[in-house]
Amino acid sequence: ADFKTLLDYSKFLLEHRISPQVYGFSNDQTGVPPRQHNDGTWDFAGTDKYLSELAPLGLTTFYTHAGAGIPAYANHLKERGWYDLAHVYMFDESPMKQLPKMIAQYKGLTSAVPGVKILQVGWSPTKPLEGLVNIWCPLLSHADLEGLRQARERGEESWWYTWDGPWRPYPNICHIDDLGIYARMTGWMTYHYRIQGFLYWSVDVWDTHPNREAGGRLTAEEYDLANYANWKPNTYGKTSYGYPRNGDGYLIYPGRGNRPLASLRLAHTRDGFEDYDLFKEVEALAKGAGQAAARARELLEFSLPSDSPIIISLRKWSKSDNVLLRRREELLKIGEELRRPNDMHLKTLREKQTKEADALYPLVTETKQEKTRAFGATAPAKASYVDGTDYTAMLPKLKSIATLPIGGWLFKDDPDTVGLENGYFKVEHPSNNMATIEIADFWDSQGYEEDLSDGWYRLHYRCPDLPDNKRVYLHFEGVDESAWLYIDGKQVAWYDTAHPSITWVKPFLLDVTGSLESGKEHLLVIRVQNTRGAGGIYKPVSLVVQK
Repeated sequence: ADFKTLLDYSKFLLEHRISPQVYGFSNDQTGVPPRQHNDGTWDFAGTDKYLSELAPLGLTTFYTHAGAGIPAYANHLKERGWYDLAHVYMFDESPMKQLPKMIAQYKGLTSAVPGVKILQVGWSPTKPLEGLVNIWCPLLSHADLEGLRQARERGEESWWYTWDGPWRPYPNICHIDDLGIYARMTGWMTYHYRIQGFLYWSVDVWDTHPNREAGGRLTAEEYDLANYANWKPNTYGKTSYGYPRNGDGYLIYPGRGNRPLASLRLAHTRDGFEDYDLFKEVEALAKGAGQAAARARELLEFSLPSDSPIIISLRKWSKSDNVLLRRREELLKIGEELRRPNDMHLKTLREKQTKEADALYPLVTETKQEKTRAFGATAPAKASYVDGTDYTAMLPKLKSIATLPIGGWLFKDDPDTVGLENGYFKVEHPSNNMATIEIADFWDSQGYEEDLSDGWYRLHYRCPDLPDNKRVYLHFEGVDESAWLYIDGKQVAWYDTAHPSITWVKPFLLDVTGSLESGKEHLLVIRVQNTRGAGGIYKPVSLVVQK
C-alpha cells in the first residue's frame, strides 16, 4: 500500500477502536519505517508523518520491529513524545529452539536502551525471558493466567491474541460462522482476566477471488465490477472438531474508491471492547465504601452470581446475549450513579457556583447568540484563549503537530494556594519535592484528595518543528476546571473559568505563538484550579498549528 492508503485505513481503524499494526513488507512500500544512511544518520520523515497524524487520534501502540531498542531510533521517539507507544516485536510464535537467539538479541536491545518494551507473541511468562520481555502475549486458549497475573505484579504487561485459532468453545473475533457473541465475549474475557492488550491477525489482509489463479490479486477495477463482493474469506474447510473454519476473519475489506468497508464482525468486536472500556470506567469510579460502589464491584465480577455466572473459564461462559446485555445495562446505570459530574449533590453545588460566577464575572457580551463564545472569566483577547463557537469554527483550520506525553509530568498539590507566592511556575523552582503524575486522568484518581483546589503540572518539553508565520496553540481536550500556562517561567495564556458546570467538559485552545521554538526544550508549567469534585488535566493535550 502507498502512504495515503495506509493512512486512510489506519484512521478508519482508529475510528473503530483499533490501533493499526504496520507490519511486514508494507513498511517498505509506505516509507513509514526510518532509514539509516550509509553515513550512520537516520531519516525519520515517514515515521514522523505517520505518528504525527495518528497519535492525536488515539493510537495506543506502534510496531518498530527492533527499532525501539536502537538508541538513535529510541531517542528520536522520546524527543517527539512517542516512545511510550513503541514496542519491539521480533519473534512471532517462536519455537523453543529459538530461545537462545531470543535471549541474546533481547539482551542486546535492553543493554542499548534500558526499559525498552519487548513484546513476545505466542509465549506466556517464562523464566528464561524474565527481565527481558515486558509484554507477554500468549494465544488466548494457551494463556497461563496465573503466570500473567504474577507478571503484572512485577510491572510487566499481559496481552493475548487470537487469529484463525482458537476455535470453539473459546471466544474469538475471527470465524465467520460463529455467533456474534463469540466476538463480543472476547472483550469481556479480556477485562475479566485483567488482560491489558489484544493482538489480532489479521485485520485487513485479504486475498483474491477463488476462481483466480493462485497468487493473483484483484485490481481495484475488478473489485468495482464485482460490486465489492468478490473477496475470498480465507476458507480452510473444517477443523478436527467438524466445525467450519472460515478465517482469518478479516475485519475490513477494500471498497469503492479504495475506501475501507467494515464487516459485521468488526461491529461485534467493537461492541465487546467498548464494553471493556465501560467496565474499566465503572471500576475506576467504584473506589468508595458506599452501597453503589459495592454493587458495581459485584457486577464487575463475571463469575458471580455463582448459580448463574457469565464466565466460568476460558471454555465455559454464557452464550446468551440477553444475559450480557442485562449485566451491561446494570453497569451503565450504576456507573451513571457513581459518576461525580452526574451526582445530584454535586450538580446542585455546580449550579449554585455557576450562578455566583455569572454575577461576579459577566460574559463579554450579554446577547444570547454570543453566550457560548467565551466561558472564561477573562476576555479571550486578554487571556489568549479560544473556546465555544469560536473554537468549533477554528478547529478545522488547524492541524496537529504532536501530542504531549501522557506520562513524565511532575506535580505539586497546592491546597493552600501558595503556589503563585512561592513561585511554583519559575524555572529555578526546585522539583525534588514534586511527585510524578499523568495527564489524561483526574488527579484524585492518582492518589490526591478529592476536592483539591489547586495543582501544578510541570514538564520539560522539546518542541517539534513549527511552520513559519503560523499561529500555534496548545489544544486542551478537557481540564477540570481552570488552567494557567507558563512557558519558561512566563505566564503566556490562561483560561480562568467563570462557568465550571460548562467548561469542565469543553475543549479550548491556548495561544502560544512566539513562546515555543522549533527544536528547543521548554519548561511547561500548568496551574489547574478546581472548585468541586474531580480535578486536573483529565484529557490529552496536543500542539496544533494553522494549516
